[in-house]
Amino acid sequence: MTAFRESVDFSRERVAYEDGIESDFIFGAYDEAAPVWRYPDLTEQAEYLFGIIRHTLEHEMHHQAAFQRAWYRTREAVKDYVEGPDDHIDRIIRAIRQHGRVSGKLMKEFPMLAEADIASELEQAVAAGFADLSE
Repeated sequence: MTAFRESVDFSRERVAYEDGIESDFIFGAYDEAAPVWRYPDLTEQAEYLFGIIRHTLEHEMHHQAAFQRAWYRTREAVKDYVEGPDDHIDRIIRAIRQHGRVSGKLMKEFPMLAEADIASELEQAVAAGFADLSE
């Protein structure tokens, strides 16, 4: 755009163009600038997008896949101590991960967790299941 700086001006009165737009902007180098507008150099934007995609594939997706594997392993370990549908087991895992222990609210929701030995085993299973992840 700096190459066409001298071709830009603003008039005192507004001009109505063919497409119905009114403007006081005047540009006098349409023929010279047309190839620049038609074929912009988007190398910098393409390289940036490539870097974002590469980072996502090499790091973010790798981390997400590791998290999913840990979740499924932990779900199976928890099922060794309590039975229930996956959504209940997932609720137990989320609560233990969030609080680091079996909370009173979780015990009210799932009374079988009130037994100290089951609660302790579940806490250990959840901690072991996610031990390899660096979050």
